[in-house]
Amino acid sequence: MMPYLFWGTVVSRGGGCMCSSCTAVFAGCCALWGMYKCAKCRCRDVPCVKRIMRCCGCDAFDDFDIVIVVHEAIYTVAGGKRTTCVRLTAGRHQVCTDENNSGRFHQPLELFVEQGTSHIMLELMDASSRKVMANLKLDPVRDVLSVPEREKAVQEKELAMKPKSKGVINPRVKLTIRRDMLGTEEEGLLSNIQTSTPETTMLLREQLQRAQPTADSMASEVELLMRGHQSE
Repeated sequence: MMPYLFWGTVVSRGGGCMCSSCTAVFAGCCALWGMYKCAKCRCRDVPCVKRIMRCCGCDAFDDFDIVIVVHEAIYTVAGGKRTTCVRLTAGRHQVCTDENNSGRFHQPLELFVEQGTSHIMLELMDASSRKVMANLKLDPVRDVLSVPEREKAVQEKELAMKPKSKGVINPRVKLTIRRDMLGTEEEGLLSNIQTSTPETTMLLREQLQRAQPTADSMASEVELLMRGHQSE
């Protein structure tokens, strides 16, 4: 009789241990799931936390929109040119150009840059394999927000990229980076034109800026002729 009682006690205790183990495993799974959900939720999604981090200087800028015109990707690769596209990523936001087999895109992309974004990643990608051929990191403060006024008039910048695939040599990209969409004079000229998207406005602005030096030179020549006529 005693051996049966002893065996029942052992089984009872073993069942309790098994129950405790199952509870611990379930609690661990719940903890991992909670950590996963918290990782997907950024602290800046809470408005008051976002304002505090901006006021105390933890974040250097507020949310802003930017338009980047991707003109051309220049590179050397074995086998000649490939069908490529250029992808821009700022935190959780991402945009991409159309695919092109010549590397000439001339496509404006509008990108939203959230407060606290550490960098804007530009990637040249093989359209068929979706592999990154080269990339370039842009600093939101240094490369966008702190650009001097005299440099904002520059239409294109050719920037060196970092090769990420074997055989890609000397990759570069030509960009126009603008945050302010219109100036005073340009806004007056475009006030009567219906533009559907900021990208279209960006292209019209570029055309106006390219035509501006010609218009200025013509005005200067007329002014010189008038002065010469008056002196006679």
